[in-house]
Amino acid sequence: MAHELIVIPTRALRASDQDYAVAFAIAPETPGLKMICRAGTLAQEESLDAPMSGRFSLVETLTIFEDVFVPWERVFMCGEWSYAGPLVELFATYHRHTYAGAKAAMLDLLIGAAALVAEYNGVAEARHIQDKLADLMQASALIYAAGVAAALESTTAGPGTAVPDPLKTNAGKNFSGVKFYEALRVVHDIAGGLVVTIPGEADYRSPITRPYLEKYFRGAKGIPTLDRLKLFKFIRDLTASDLGGMWMVESLHGGGSLEAEKIAMRAHYPLDHAKGLVRGLARLTSG
Repeated sequence: MAHELIVIPTRALRASDQDYAVAFAIAPETPGLKMICRAGTLAQEESLDAPMSGRFSLVETLTIFEDVFVPWERVFMCGEWSYAGPLVELFATYHRHTYAGAKAAMLDLLIGAAALVAEYNGVAEARHIQDKLADLMQASALIYAAGVAAALESTTAGPGTAVPDPLKTNAGKNFSGVKFYEALRVVHDIAGGLVVTIPGEADYRSPITRPYLEKYFRGAKGIPTLDRLKLFKFIRDLTASDLGGMWMVESLHGGGSLEAEKIAMRAHYPLDHAKGLVRGLARLTSG
């Protein structure tokens, strides 16, 4: 993502936290810097069983600073604890805003997979399938719309930097975190248990077992068995693999938890204005 590590506080700080109010940039090869990587399942890029995780994966680390020298020109904060809160909120707003595009795109993948597997299973015209797809289409559109609206109603800070509207940004991110899990359920519901029980690539390549797979796993309306196998392996890799599990948790906690987003929404929603509307229309004299 970047050639250097950017380190910032992760929450608002108090005066007693002054020693932790640091922000800086550092090269990964700096002496004393250690990174313990998350273990991941690596697959061959051309693997039929891992069409996504064989090509797309991220690695997170526990990053440890053990007597690491940071040049002063790379230090952006050193003890100024009162700026930690605004810095974290600014970072979270930008990060959560990216989810409006990322999660809408992820939902498009899930919608496409659900629609295709419905065709391959011969149930694409069923009304309940159409209703479930429509619900996911609505979610994708609303998440993306929140991102567009947050950008259009951005404010300008500092030397001309656009800051997305935090209320719409957090609303879109929170909604995406909830709907992503629901989208996985819909895909699994439409696809069926073959997502995790269908035989693997080795069985399909074997001259002994391939004839059975060709016979019993052929798709509806002449869909080739290999295409059906590929689609189920794609869905498994996208929704029920190590990579799929990581994306599930990331969709919920990336950029902050659902509760953190609700806190931000409550902080930025014009509640006094909304109550004032009711006071005026109801002709209230108190409050």
